[in-house]
Amino acid sequence: CTDTQVAMAYTLSVAFLPVGMLLSGAIASRRGPGFAIGLGGLVFGAGMFAAGFSSSLVMLYATYGVMVSLGQGLSYGPVIATAVKWFPDRKGLASGLVVSALGVGTLVVAPLYQSIMGSEPVRVLAALKVLGVAFVIVIGTASRFITDPPERMMLRGEKPLGASAAQDEMLGGKKRSQASEASKPGGGEEVGWRAMLARPYFWTLFALYVLGTLSGHMVLTQAAGLAQTVTGLTAGAASVVVGIMGVANAGGRLLWGGISDRIGRLNALAGMFVVTGLAMLFLSRLAESGFGLMVGLLAVGLCYGGNLGTFPSLCADAFGSASLAVNYALLFAAFSVAALAGPRVGALLLERTHDYSPGFTVAAGTAGLGVVLSVCVRLRRAPIQSSGSENHNC
Repeated sequence: CTDTQVAMAYTLSVAFLPVGMLLSGAIASRRGPGFAIGLGGLVFGAGMFAAGFSSSLVMLYATYGVMVSLGQGLSYGPVIATAVKWFPDRKGLASGLVVSALGVGTLVVAPLYQSIMGSEPVRVLAALKVLGVAFVIVIGTASRFITDPPERMMLRGEKPLGASAAQDEMLGGKKRSQASEASKPGGGEEVGWRAMLARPYFWTLFALYVLGTLSGHMVLTQAAGLAQTVTGLTAGAASVVVGIMGVANAGGRLLWGGISDRIGRLNALAGMFVVTGLAMLFLSRLAESGFGLMVGLLAVGLCYGGNLGTFPSLCADAFGSASLAVNYALLFAAFSVAALAGPRVGALLLERTHDYSPGFTVAAGTAGLGVVLSVCVRLRRAPIQSSGSENHNC
């Protein structure tokens, strides 16, 4: 198999992840989030287990490329939606914690995979089988403890989990103004996916999501090569650098998710675009030293993860939490677009110029466009926001 053929399995996994998330929304609305997550764990683990029997590219594509991705999407969507419902006043922090678990999970599973495989590459298929069984057991067990918050919690005016005393006192006032807020575009109302797709604001968020994650996808696929050819690191040291970027990715989801609760989602997005744009603009020059490379990759990694931690709560703010699993699945398709476009653009420019700078400059330009778009949206929506409530109604 060529590297391109094997990479197609990753491409398929990115393409089918939103499909799994869409299916999870329909399943969770009928059977509850726990059932959808358990089903996702079963499909995910079965795909991993079946991949251990792969003897052809077709089987690899069907198991790792499709089954594993569908299972991940089936579990991923309901977990985010449930967390946001339980912590309505801390949507950013709640969604950031959930999606940061993906990055942390990689740090745990990768060494476990290596320990199972040992020093014999031929045991790679056996390791996939072991992990497949483990995933079914762990995810299936955890899913039994996940449920939506009781409807009476908000109907009776009970304090949401994590709310402060002051917020609790204001809850009655918020409930009284709920009707007027719901009449505003994106103002906390519950919006179904059909109505959401008809709103220009959804497509604006879609574009922002593509722009916000394109740089991260590009750098993730080129970081190892950059570290070896420009910085002069060994292959082993380069893999450590890529791993550290993965840690920043996980940390950024939590960090920026929490920040967005305090300064507002769109303000947080603008900040991430500024940091990403500056990092991408100077990344080739920063990579001339090991320290500079680390600074650049950490900046990109933190903001790449920050988008993943902020957009679920931004979607809930704009279109409500009731249909978040389906609505965010549709918005998350932007992540897949960026995952397909970013690495491709970077690879083509690197192949033609034998230089990383052109690709990184293009990425910096997309980040700059993101700054302009996010600020324009923020300013345009400012008149319809309640004073000091941009986090909740944007």
